[in-house]
Amino acid sequence: MSMSASPPTVLRQRAALCDMLDALSDAQWHAETLCEGWDAGDVVAHLLVREREPIPAIGIVFPPLSGLHDRRMAARKARGRERMMADLRGGPPPWMRLPMLRDVQVGEDWIHGADVARGGAALADGPTIVPSDGTEDADVATLLWKAVGRFAPLTLRGIEAAGVIDLTDGTTHRTYRVGGPVARSANGAAPDLTVTGPVGELVLFATGRPNCDVTLDGDEALREAIEGARRSV
Repeated sequence: MSMSASPPTVLRQRAALCDMLDALSDAQWHAETLCEGWDAGDVVAHLLVREREPIPAIGIVFPPLSGLHDRRMAARKARGRERMMADLRGGPPPWMRLPMLRDVQVGEDWIHGADVARGGAALADGPTIVPSDGTEDADVATLLWKAVGRFAPLTLRGIEAAGVIDLTDGTTHRTYRVGGPVARSANGAAPDLTVTGPVGELVLFATGRPNCDVTLDGDEALREAIEGARRSV
């Protein structure tokens, strides 16, 4: 008897995201997420524009095109929840399934799922939402560590206190020297501050999200500088 292969990681994560979104009540769907001013419909519209409309998607990182991105988001959202969810569940388009892009996409889907699950939907009337810590699927967890490596240098740059920060789940480590315009890798250096948590929580910390379950141990001035900084992507 032949056994069917497991779906690719990018499709497993997309299915998990869609299952969570489809289970939301109307109140949860319209609740504000961790992305200020966005509800779940805005998050889904953003994901669809990002992966399916390359020129408007540039507006995510290029301010002159941000208005185009926002207009395309609004157009997607106007199609309604059912249509957007059918498009999202169809999976990323072929070019977003190329090796490097699909790895990034897994992180994007996981992060934006957390934006919904840990926002106002957790308090609104509807099914109980159990947030993921990113460890349920080993392949997803591996790609979330890559996301930590992408985002931490961006959100830790410009920290006003200098030192070495170690992000770890107790086994894997990502270590950065901060206190200058750019956070730099400091592998092997003794940390002044250790940030500990499951990889999903570390991703949320690295992207500057609130509601992440991590512990910060070490230099008090460095901890206060990080907690007081405006860190977001």
